[in-house]
Amino acid sequence: MRPPTELPNWAATSAQEHGLHETMLALAGAIARERGARATCMSPLRVPLSAMAPVDWIGQVYESLLAAMTRRARGVHFTPPELAAEVVEATLAPLRGPLRIIDPAMGCGAFLLAAFRFLEKRGPDFAKAMSGKHSLMGTVPLSGFDTDPLAVELARLSLSIETGLPLEAFDGLRVGDALLEAEGAFDAVIGNPPFGNAIEKRTARSAEYAAKLRELYPEFAQGAYDYSLLFFGLATRLLAPGGRYGLIGPTALLSDDKPWQRFMHEQFRPRALLSFPMGAFGARVRTTAFVGARGACENVDVRDEAGARAVHSWRDGPWFEVAQGGPRVEASRVLGDVADIFAGCATGAAYELAPLVSERRGQSPAGTVPIVTTGALDRFRCTWGERAIRFLGRDYARPVWPQSGPRSVMAALTRQRRPKILVGGLTSVLEAWFDEKGSAAGVVSTWVIAPKVGVDPWLLLALLNCATLSRVYFSRHGGKSMSGMQTTIYKRGLLQLPWPEFEAGEGARLAELARVLQGANSEGSDRELHRIAARALGRGEAEAEADITWWRARAMKRRNPQSGNALSEC
Repeated sequence: MRPPTELPNWAATSAQEHGLHETMLALAGAIARERGARATCMSPLRVPLSAMAPVDWIGQVYESLLAAMTRRARGVHFTPPELAAEVVEATLAPLRGPLRIIDPAMGCGAFLLAAFRFLEKRGPDFAKAMSGKHSLMGTVPLSGFDTDPLAVELARLSLSIETGLPLEAFDGLRVGDALLEAEGAFDAVIGNPPFGNAIEKRTARSAEYAAKLRELYPEFAQGAYDYSLLFFGLATRLLAPGGRYGLIGPTALLSDDKPWQRFMHEQFRPRALLSFPMGAFGARVRTTAFVGARGACENVDVRDEAGARAVHSWRDGPWFEVAQGGPRVEASRVLGDVADIFAGCATGAAYELAPLVSERRGQSPAGTVPIVTTGALDRFRCTWGERAIRFLGRDYARPVWPQSGPRSVMAALTRQRRPKILVGGLTSVLEAWFDEKGSAAGVVSTWVIAPKVGVDPWLLLALLNCATLSRVYFSRHGGKSMSGMQTTIYKRGLLQLPWPEFEAGEGARLAELARVLQGANSEGSDRELHRIAARALGRGEAEAEADITWWRARAMKRRNPQSGNALSEC
């Protein structure tokens, strides 16, 4: 339950007049008095509470007072109490006996409050562990870290009000950086750690700090990693034998087939993946709770964003593929074995190209080449000249490359002056077009696929545009989509797509169908292409039909070819 509007409104006004610290202490004291708890923070400020308020309102009001920019700079996303309770239950339910629990990025204590409430229901064991000076830690078996001093103070106050124990019982809640300071063995590591690209300015630390993190968490602090990953690494260091972790992370991590995921898969494999839709934690990001323990396991309990549950068997590859129940396909090779893939134009060259772009008007001089963006690509079709194209913030009707320019620009053009397949870089299904004459060139966010010697480009085009291959790609990498639909297409993901062995006549028929479909739209030919490709990839009749149904639902986003005023963007 969220606090009534008048409470955060009062808090915002009070914070301006009396300061954030005084306002939050006044709110905590008022909630304590309403609940008949010990009021450890007295304040003359009048707080508009009309009835008994839940302790969770302390953290929720504090969240409302932190400016959005401040939250983004810290990578902080606060947790609704009901979602914290769900993750905590999934984590703690299998554990027995007195437990030592830590939240290494606790904020105002939402997960620790949820842990206390869950374990309180168990009765005697936890009540004994929470009995004060005779408990496991000399205080209570709840520990937490946060770099925000006021958040830590509010977490201690919230737990004191909730439990009836004095503040000093929660000395295990400390101001500090858990990534550097946390130590010990815990039965559960829980929380919603900060998100954000660790190499971006808003979440980066000093070079010395970054080097220390790479030293402490070598499997996790590699390349352009998400900051939340470091807390997964911390969990592997803090978990006692038999312990469990329950941590929130961006759903994009499920598609992150990198060393950290392979390390976790072998040694700390998730037992459950609970996905939440965009906005569930107040941020424009899809999130997932990763719940697991030491060692491997055969199956994973999956709860999708709509609330549907299923149990899937683990297999190698991106976790998102398992969570989606992605299609199992048969292939002895991958796309990288039969084709070279490169970007149409690197970002730096694209910015050099931008001021040199011109419009083709009437008869263009010999040698001018159309600029093709990802938005100008549909399946078997390039819509250049049919609708407006946006390239790096400017709109064009028929943009063309210059005939001379910087070396990087001309090198990108020269590399594409050959027959090739162009693939859109942001889409809901794979969309590929064969530039048979080498008369166009892609720019940022388009991929160029050049078949190797002996590989029929029309066959390659057919596979790239089939339903099953799209489903394979998006079941592996769709976790990186903000909306759950349009997804960035990555080179590595394309290179790893399966390439099957074709039975007699299959390859030739697929190539023939691709020629037909590039020349004209034919629903019958399209359906035949989907079914033959699915069969070549080892899919049964029912599975092929499921792939086509999935594909049609996503392909409905495709533009109406008659809508000539739509913008196709780079």
